[in-house]
Amino acid sequence: MKKSSKFLFTILSLFKCPLSWLADLQRADAEGRHFVPIGSNGFYEYGSERARFDQQPVEAQAMVSACLEAFRITGDKRWRKEARRAFEWFLGRNELNLPIYDPTTGGCRDGLHPDRPNENQGAESTLVFLQSLLEMRLAENAFLTISLERRPLR
Repeated sequence: MKKSSKFLFTILSLFKCPLSWLADLQRADAEGRHFVPIGSNGFYEYGSERARFDQQPVEAQAMVSACLEAFRITGDKRWRKEARRAFEWFLGRNELNLPIYDPTTGGCRDGLHPDRPNENQGAESTLVFLQSLLEMRLAENAFLTISLERRPLR
């Protein structure tokens, strides 16, 4: 293991528990059906009720990035699953079962209100969706490459 990887592994070990806590907190239910970022309409104070709305794309993107980095460092498949769960929020696996990403325009809506998506498609939201998409694709390609390299030669 490279020195920088050892350092990152040590850091992640220190923060693994909080990342697990955050992943568990941001699920719809105990079965973990879909990702529910903490809303910006009240946020969350430990021990109190979390804000369910307005859910922001940047929260989903941050979770995608954190979980993929945790997977890259630890190899724990849980983190790939958590990253996918957060990414699917953009595609409609969310509280309203409505997509945040709009494939017609290529844009991403600015958030999720209790009754509808925010129809604005600002640059920040679109960029965080594209960053999440890129990270997911890169991680999948890296995973496939590693899987192929481990296959026995015939």
